[in-house]
Amino acid sequence: MIEWSRRFADSLLWALTDMAGGNSQRFCDVMAPDRDSDGRNTLLILGDGSYGSILEGRGLKGLPADSMPSLIEGMTEAITNLLGTGTIVTVDFERDPDGALEAFRANAGYARESARIHGLDLSDLFEERERLMAGKTVKEHTFLGIWTPRPTDKREREVMLKSLEGDRKKAPPGLREFIRANDVLRARHESSVRAFIAEAETRGYDARPVTAHEALAISRRALFPHITPADWRPFLLGDPVRGSIGLRGRLADLIAPSIAAQVVPGELVRVDGGVWADGRHYRVMGMRIGPTQTEPFSRLIARAGRLPLRIRLRLAGGGLEHALGLKRALAQALGPVSATNRQITAAAKALREWVERDHGFVADLRVLFATWGATPEEAESRAAQLRTLVSSWGSGSARPEASDRLARPARALARMVPAFSSQVESWAIPAPINEAVWMLPWSRPVSPWGTGTIDLRTEDGRLYPLDPASRIQTARVTLGFAPMRMGKSLFSNGRILSFILQPGQERLPRVLIVDSGWSSSGLIRLLQDAAPPEKRGQFQHYRVQMDPARFAINPFDLPLGLRAPLGQQRQFVINLITTLCTPLDAKTPPGPVVGFVEALVDAAYHHYGPTSHPRLYYPGVCPDVDTALTVVASDAVPQTWWEAADSLFDAGQIALARQAQAQAMPLLQEVAGLARDPQINSLYAQGATPSGESVPNYIFRTITESLRSLPILTVATRFDPQGARVLALDLGDVTIPSNNPRDHRQAAIMYLLARQMGAAAFYSRQEDVKNLPETILPPRYRPYVEAAAREMERDLKEIIYDEFHRTGGHAGVRSQVLVDIREGPKYNVGVALFSQRPDDFDDSMRNLATTTLVFGAGEGDDVDRMQSLFKFSDAAIAAIKRMRKPDSDGSHVFGRFVTQFGTYEAKLRYTRGPTEIWALSTTPADNAVMKMVAAALGATEARRRLALQYPGGTVENEVERRLRALMDRGIEADAGAASGQVLAQIAEEVIARA
Repeated sequence: MIEWSRRFADSLLWALTDMAGGNSQRFCDVMAPDRDSDGRNTLLILGDGSYGSILEGRGLKGLPADSMPSLIEGMTEAITNLLGTGTIVTVDFERDPDGALEAFRANAGYARESARIHGLDLSDLFEERERLMAGKTVKEHTFLGIWTPRPTDKREREVMLKSLEGDRKKAPPGLREFIRANDVLRARHESSVRAFIAEAETRGYDARPVTAHEALAISRRALFPHITPADWRPFLLGDPVRGSIGLRGRLADLIAPSIAAQVVPGELVRVDGGVWADGRHYRVMGMRIGPTQTEPFSRLIARAGRLPLRIRLRLAGGGLEHALGLKRALAQALGPVSATNRQITAAAKALREWVERDHGFVADLRVLFATWGATPEEAESRAAQLRTLVSSWGSGSARPEASDRLARPARALARMVPAFSSQVESWAIPAPINEAVWMLPWSRPVSPWGTGTIDLRTEDGRLYPLDPASRIQTARVTLGFAPMRMGKSLFSNGRILSFILQPGQERLPRVLIVDSGWSSSGLIRLLQDAAPPEKRGQFQHYRVQMDPARFAINPFDLPLGLRAPLGQQRQFVINLITTLCTPLDAKTPPGPVVGFVEALVDAAYHHYGPTSHPRLYYPGVCPDVDTALTVVASDAVPQTWWEAADSLFDAGQIALARQAQAQAMPLLQEVAGLARDPQINSLYAQGATPSGESVPNYIFRTITESLRSLPILTVATRFDPQGARVLALDLGDVTIPSNNPRDHRQAAIMYLLARQMGAAAFYSRQEDVKNLPETILPPRYRPYVEAAAREMERDLKEIIYDEFHRTGGHAGVRSQVLVDIREGPKYNVGVALFSQRPDDFDDSMRNLATTTLVFGAGEGDDVDRMQSLFKFSDAAIAAIKRMRKPDSDGSHVFGRFVTQFGTYEAKLRYTRGPTEIWALSTTPADNAVMKMVAAALGATEARRRLALQYPGGTVENEVERRLRALMDRGIEADAGAASGQVLAQIAEEVIARA
């Protein structure tokens, strides 16, 4: 009896629907575009003269637990206001695993093109990423439609129709839809759309209007994906005429083909209870019974897995009236004794009481679902999964139910795309507005970037691109931290690679990587192997030693031609000397020291300048310079190193001129001696440090003592990585990870020196040098220096400090990093700091950070410190606590991104395949094996074989197993020698095995 009554109710409801039909094009209600008040054609005009707009629901900026309560409250009120005026709201959601490869390629194509421009062969990495991400991600989008009908008020309608009556009669048939449009209705519609977007933005949801061209292209691609080119664009009224258009007896055809004909280029054919279109077999079903207790949309997606899914939800007013009307219709048809009638009566009564008690609003909710397959059998199998999925979406005494007994499935499918119609061919479900709004797909996370060279993803497979050279952030300041073995180093290397492949750069960006360990060596080797032979010198890696013959660096060096430092260089020298003068048991030098150091630096440059006490030229110091001078200055041998540099520069010997100028610069031990010069220290002679020592003596003593352990600071610069655009400096041999204050200070000094070695020239602009006086920039050098500044200003630049905790919190290095951060936007320089604990960064660094990345939580009070220092919400901390070590799905990343569009937060995954993990290997053991195999087979083949034989991206577990086996057999050997033998054995096996 109940089943019969349900079938009767279905038939009765469908009998009251519009029975008009025809070919697929007739299902389209959208007739023409119109321009909004900003001049963009974001408005759609329907056949009855009503207006529509399509918004891309890009997603939620914050974490759902933080944002959803406020969002639901705001959007419930906004949608209630719309429905109360007769406006209809539609939501179209699609999730297509089969489209993941297309979506990923669209994003990754920028990096591929950049690699081609720079001559880097990284094809094996790109191909692996495509294979991997096609199975880990889905193509997904959400679109919201706002449809404003013509006025229903009789008086208002009569005024509108009267104003249009004469014009409409005169119009050609194809243009009447435009005449029906009314300025008042357009203004009302625009106001509704703007209010909706503003409310969504206030509540942390990103919704943006799309143009009519975009909306119609999206709609066509949803129905006919295989025959719609990626760049397809409809030809609409107002577009420039393309070619010749046949008259065919209608004036409208001279202006534009019908929208329906363009969006529906083929037929939607009903086959075996489903619909066939463009090679897909669809199954469409409508929700007949809504859930007693609603669940958020995220629950539905979490259970969907990789099921292709399209959903359309339609909200309109009149839900309560519909429920009461249905009650009366069924009471007459079934009688008062029907069990179904009693249920409907009880439901209608409950809705009425809720409205009267809570002043609630009951919406008319209609929901359609669709899935598809390549064959009828696959489509039917997926339809069964979809029915089960829908039935699990909600709880209570009545489970949701979906039925495919639709009167017109082809029309239902056609109306499941954004810009086709405001209608939904499904059963009406009276739903309290707050529960209906809760069912909409608000909680989908969104990246602030539409595209980006770093391809992160959500746990459930939505692509989340990250742009490491963003223009929507006020600065490029990245902080990243995690305990060891959480994937931080792999991500950092991948991030640098993505930065290098940034689109739109004719030249390689300039990158300095300062590291303490092997992490960056794999990246540089990858780039060298990928580059043609003539470009391999652009990628350089050095393991810095305390060897003056190779790595001598004079912090007082100046760019060729300058006689005095500019602001950035001067501040660097001050920071370095104050660090040298900092007591071992302190983070900052004694109070009077800083002022004296500033005066001392200025005095040193003046004292050794070309017009004061320049250093004299002596043959034998630089043999190459001597040889060149015998040719270019044979008539007048230079007396000073400044003169030698000038002669070589005039002769076009730029590299040798740079060497000569390096000999003219003051050395630290000489500057320490100047501290005792009465002409310099007179202002500070009476000052004293807390120990009672005079400031000049303290400066002299501390610099002299420091130089004993820093011999690379005692001679003129010899380290000159000319031609390097990506430079990695490994400080592992000159920084010791310990709790010894002396080691902390040396690490801080070495980080400062590494910055000078690789990034001193980064902070140069034409604006800084064009007005310099001749005493600082002689005329002969001006064109050269200005041209170099112009080139440097154009280049994208980045400084990356890894293992930043080794600097020990010293004020000098922290001050320098803060200067680089604050000045970075002016010079197109980004700064990234990676470390192990949240308190390894200063408050100023945390406040200036525009990107914060957390790869996992440490033990003890790390989580509490993290929340206190970074002001993370409870929801963010809960998400971070759930993060574990990397697995086959990749590493976990919690990201906070501060942009001009607001702050975005998301818990994400960073997934890389074994080939790329081997390419970017970060451990000594893996590096050693990779080097041996690559030497025998070449880099690409080495990566391929290692990925096949060790798909985890490391041999560390295998090495440990073999060493343990040796011990179990009683074989004693030196640990280092045994480990080396095992690594060589593994490499030989990989080489031998095809």
